[in-house]
Formats: sequence, structure tokens, C-alpha cells
Amino acid sequence: MRIGFFTDTYLPVTFGTEISIETFKNQLEKLGQEVFIFCPKFSKEIKEEKNVFRFPSIRLIKSPENRLMLFNFKDISKIVNLKLEIIHAHTPFSAGILAKIVAGKLKVPLFYTSHILYPEYAKYWLFKENKIFPNLMKFYLKIFGNSCSALIAPSYKMKRLLIDYGIKKPIFVCPTGIDFNKMEKVQEKDSELLRKYNLKEDSKILLYVGRLTKEKNVPFLLDAFLKIYQEEKNVYFVLIGEGNLLNELKEKVKKYKIESRVIFTGRIAWEEVIKFYRRSYLFLFASLTDTQGLIILEASYFGVPIVALKDDCYDQMLIDKKNGFTVYPFETKLFAEKVLTLLRNEKLHQEFSKNAKEIAKNFSAESQAKKLLEIYKNFKTKI
Repeated sequence: MRIGFFTDTYLPVTFGTEISIETFKNQLEKLGQEVFIFCPKFSKEIKEEKNVFRFPSIRLIKSPENRLMLFNFKDISKIVNLKLEIIHAHTPFSAGILAKIVAGKLKVPLFYTSHILYPEYAKYWLFKENKIFPNLMKFYLKIFGNSCSALIAPSYKMKRLLIDYGIKKPIFVCPTGIDFNKMEKVQEKDSELLRKYNLKEDSKILLYVGRLTKEKNVPFLLDAFLKIYQEEKNVYFVLIGEGNLLNELKEKVKKYKIESRVIFTGRIAWEEVIKFYRRSYLFLFASLTDTQGLIILEASYFGVPIVALKDDCYDQMLIDKKNGFTVYPFETKLFAEKVLTLLRNEKLHQEFSKNAKEIAKNFSAESQAKKLLEIYKNFKTKI
């Protein structure tokens, strides 16, 4: 089957959406399918990759990296000539509109995965207290979603929201899953990370992976870490990622006088992120705008217990008092107390760690790709 993925963001950006697209692409190809990627061209040097077509683009937002992909009638004709059998949009915007045009010309099913809570993000990207843009975003998503054959939601939370927006088309829940084999290939020399980032051998690393932006609620984590450090000195907080809050967060760390215990790595290679999972004692997360728990699954795979704010997008991935704690109400004191509980109770930590590994095994990338392929096949027969 010839499948086209259309997206306004892709590698070398490596956040949740990009990882999801790459993971599904790789797994579908292993299952014998042919996957074509249509995505923006970035200013950086990017090596050519088979079946990846890049288009000129204009950057709209720096963090997260969002672009307006530019195309013309000639581009549309070239894509139509590829004789794609399934069109899958991973954005409702420029690349999604291109996907819709191509699907219409080829008369093949059009799928759309809603990776991002756009109405919520609109509050941070545009005007935080303004409800006009979030409501306009909901209306646009309703129009776009109802123009598709079916939608893919990465979690039941996202499915419920799409229904609330007024989308009537079939919605299937299909999380990304994780590639166990790819993770296991990453090897680490003893103390490699410790030397590079000046971490003590016996220290306990608390880890965050994600954008350093308002919608990820990172300041909340720093406020909680201050309380944690006041009680337990043998801890470091490592934040992996980049974003427009970096300078503000560094100022907060300086104000709290915890510069020696908080490490901002910036954007690092995926292999190095995996090495941090292996070295970390706990994973901390405070976002309420995520649509699936891919980061949660990755941490769980390496047996890292999680402390996160309660959010039903982690359904079946993060189970309170089993592989971590989900904190509600959203108070830094309560969050810090849960972290301290696991720092001080080694037996409980080991129990959560074991459970985390077992839970992650239920979300393999291969099984999720097979599920997606089955959805494709069922709709292909209806068109």
C-alpha cells in the first residue's frame, strides 16, 4: 500500500509529533508498506532521504517549530502521479490542505491525526486571556475534521475533545507506541553522562524531557524542585529541550540559588536522551496540554517511575500508585511531597520501576502500526 504522510513539521525537529510520524513510518515500512513524507524544508542542511519530499516554508512560530508549507499546482500534479492509496494528514494547516487536495484528486481516503491541542496552544502562542482565537481554532478543526474520511486520536482524551469540537466522522484511538529495538541499540559507557554534565556518581537524577514553553508548565516543576532540594540535597534536575522560556527559567534558578543542581541541556541527540532515561531516578512532568503519553512511555520502558499532574491523556500508561503518582490538586507542595516519597522509599521506587517496565510493554510501536494499518485497509475498501 502506498501511503502519504503530510505534515508541517518533521525531522530534524524531534518533539512528540515528529517522533510519532517517524515511528509510524518506520514500522509501516517494516510491515511491507511504502510511506511517503511531504514536509517543510528547513534552513539547516538536511541530507536527502528516500521518499521524503520537502517544500519551501515560512516559519510562523519558533518554539515549537511551526511552519507554513508552500506549494503550487505543479507540486500537486507530481504528488498525484505517485498514485498514493492512503492520504494521512498530521496537521490541519498548510500540509493538511495539500493532503485534502491530493486525496480529492485521487479519490482515496483522507485521514487526520490530531497531535496537538491547538485551541489550548492558541492561548500561549497568541493572546493568553483571549478566548476568540481558541474558539476560532475549535471551529476550524470542526470544519477540517468533518472533511476527512476518519480521524486518528492518540488518546481517549483527544477523542473526547474532537467530539466536543463537533466532529462527526469516525475517530479511532491509536497511540504511537515505542520502538523497543531502537532503544536497546543505544549503548552507554560507564559514567559517560556524569562526566559530560558534572553529575555526581551517587546523585539521583530527576528528569524532564520536552519544550521549555508556557504550555508545558515548566516553571511549576522548578518551583516544586526547590522544595524537593530543600529536603533532599542529593538530587539534580535535568531538563532536556529548548524553548522561549529558557532565559526566564534560568533567572528563576538563579533566584532560587540552585544553579549547581539544575542542568539545561538544550536540544540533544535522541541517543543521549535515551542515556538520560537509563540514568534517571524519577521522571517529572507537569504539562496539561499533551495529547498522548509518548514521553511517559519512554521513561516507563527504562523503569523510571513518574510524578506528573493528573491528566487522562495518560490513560493506561501512567497509573497512580502503580508506576508513579498523578498529582491533584495542582500544588507544588503536594507534587514535591510525592517526589520525596519516592526518593526516601527505595522499596516503593523499585516496585514502581518494575510496574513501569511491564506497562510499557503493552505499547509497542509494531502493535500500534498494525492497528493503524488495519484502520487504513477497512476504509480503503469503502471508497
